[in-house]
Amino acid sequence: MNKCVAIIILCVLFFLMACKGREKKDKLAMYVSKNENGLMKKLAAGESEIVSQFIPEEKQQPDTANENRVYRFMVNIYTKPEKTTDSILYFFNYRSSDYFRLVSGADTVRPVLSERIANGRKDIHQFTVLFEMEGINKEPDSMSLLFLGNQLFQDSLVFKYAIKDIKKASKSLYGYE
Repeated sequence: MNKCVAIIILCVLFFLMACKGREKKDKLAMYVSKNENGLMKKLAAGESEIVSQFIPEEKQQPDTANENRVYRFMVNIYTKPEKTTDSILYFFNYRSSDYFRLVSGADTVRPVLSERIANGRKDIHQFTVLFEMEGINKEPDSMSLLFLGNQLFQDSLVFKYAIKDIKKASKSLYGYE
């Protein structure tokens, strides 16, 4: 009998911990998706819609010197499936870091990671793009994610983010600026 009670208690504890982790992710997703928070930007390029989202990172260790901290963006491209050729998929899969830059003040930085997230679809292309925080000028009042022209659309796109919105998100979600 005691073993059954212990197992039930452990199951309940695991369930509660899983719910708490999910609750954090849901809170982050809701915060980022609200237009008034300034972390989601939408642009059109030809027949495609591109959505860029800045995803605030939670500090892992208290007040470290920005080591291994990154600016993270999720970029979604919505297009017609017939517009996506094998050539475009090749560049999206293997050369996506060539398409993104972060501009802050006079600094232009290449991503440390740019990865297309496989979803099996030809109409939605999702990327995770990471830029190291270290060495990026934090004095300006904004920073911009550049999505450079490519085989799907010719024009380069600029997604401008206000530093005050980024700091506000970190403060609201995680308690630091």
